[in-house]
Amino acid sequence: MTTRRARSRGSVYMHVLGASMLVTVIGLAAVSAVRLQIRAAQRATDDVTARACAVSAVELGLLYVTQDPNWRTTWPNGVWMSDKPLGDVTFTLEGIDPEDGDLTDSEFEPLVLTGIGMKGIARHKTQVRLVPEFRALSCLGAALHAGGNIWLAASGDTINAAGGPVSCNNQVSNQATINGDVEANSITGVGTINGTATAPAPPREMPDDATLFTYYQSIGTSISIWSLPTVSGTQTIPENYLGPDHNPYDTQVTDPNGIYVIDCQGQDLHFRNARIVGTLVLLNAGSLSRIYNSVSWEQPQSDPGTGARFPSLLVQGNIEFCFTDTALDESSLGDLNNDGDAVDTYPSVIKGLVYVSGEIVAVAAAQTCEGVVITGADFETLSNNVVHLTYDGTFFDNYPPGFGAPARMNISPSSWQQVVD
Repeated sequence: MTTRRARSRGSVYMHVLGASMLVTVIGLAAVSAVRLQIRAAQRATDDVTARACAVSAVELGLLYVTQDPNWRTTWPNGVWMSDKPLGDVTFTLEGIDPEDGDLTDSEFEPLVLTGIGMKGIARHKTQVRLVPEFRALSCLGAALHAGGNIWLAASGDTINAAGGPVSCNNQVSNQATINGDVEANSITGVGTINGTATAPAPPREMPDDATLFTYYQSIGTSISIWSLPTVSGTQTIPENYLGPDHNPYDTQVTDPNGIYVIDCQGQDLHFRNARIVGTLVLLNAGSLSRIYNSVSWEQPQSDPGTGARFPSLLVQGNIEFCFTDTALDESSLGDLNNDGDAVDTYPSVIKGLVYVSGEIVAVAAAQTCEGVVITGADFETLSNNVVHLTYDGTFFDNYPPGFGAPARMNISPSSWQQVVD
């Protein structure tokens, strides 16, 4: 009997001990499971944080590219920032030219931004591809645009604009008549506007004079100002023809694109009854440089790389428009196309893109311009002057060198992606 009771007590003890051990194991397993869950949750949180940090790094790169027009030279090809702290995480930002590994050599090449976010042992890489978008300067969207003011000073003055607006970045002071749409920061005067008047209007982008004139000087053929004939004491391009196949001045070397560069050295330069087929680049033009009598001027040549038509006239300085609408007649002026006869006539008109860094003053005549006329300063009409403008949008659609806005980098569609090493 005693032995049976002892065995019973021993059995109970073993059951209790076994149950206790089972409870302990279950408890330890539960604690371990909780720890694993906490660790997994922490890892998941770190993963999300690292991913968000990587995206933020890329967005920071996008901000730099957007705000700095010189980002290609500001930032190296490779690591832009390394292990930078952002709260309790760190990030690295890389910018790579995927085509040749050189960000500085061409604005036509793409950019790949990679952001790396790190939190604890979590590491995430996000990447996006940017491609350049090219567009024309907005000044090419007007028949006439002035970087400064437009003045119609006399009641008999008239500007007729067809196909595009008359615009300026400052004030239109109209004492006369504008037939066409007008855009400006402000519009004053007692004159008439037969069209839509918009004020204030957004300012239009203008070319960079330094790079513009330097570029065309580099690709053109020079003509010495002192090789030109003198009329009434002023260097003049008179009754003659200048084009890609004919240069009667200086060394008489012709330019296949018809681009001729004249450094006026502060001297006035006059054009009188001239026929010009090409681009004239006037550097350091005197303040009384002018085009008078009649003129037939156009530039049909195009940039071989882009197919865009070259400008007709680029003036570093001021110029006066004094020419009339009287046609050029070879019977009275001589051979104006170098064909050996004198039987042709040409309408008096400037066709193409005209850019003057200073001011344009239109004086006491009736001028016709077909294309785009841009002045970096003011445009002014005087003494019952009439200006006929017909806008040519091809210069906006396919702009010539020097008239494009800085490339805007856009995100390539569907290029956001996670990168796995």
